[in-house]
Amino acid sequence: MAEGKVSARTFANNDLTAIKTMFNRAVGARLLPFNPAKDLTVEEARKQLGPEIHDCYDDEAALILSATLAPPPARLSRHLGAARCWVP
Repeated sequence: MAEGKVSARTFANNDLTAIKTMFNRAVGARLLPFNPAKDLTVEEARKQLGPEIHDCYDDEAALILSATLAPPPARLSRHLGAARCWVP
């Protein structure tokens, strides 16, 4: 194993995920009756996330949605023009 300190967030995102995956495979191969790491979490990792990040603001969403209503350029094929109106 590598030496040194690892943040709680790094452990939760990388190491703990690997541990859970390993146990899931063991359960799938019928080597274990259940995954002992299934419900493990790292509380410190949540504290390190910081303030909540917004996906987009109302004015940005309005701009994106209004662009879908604009007619596509004449040079654009009908197929791609229809695809430009789609918003996820």
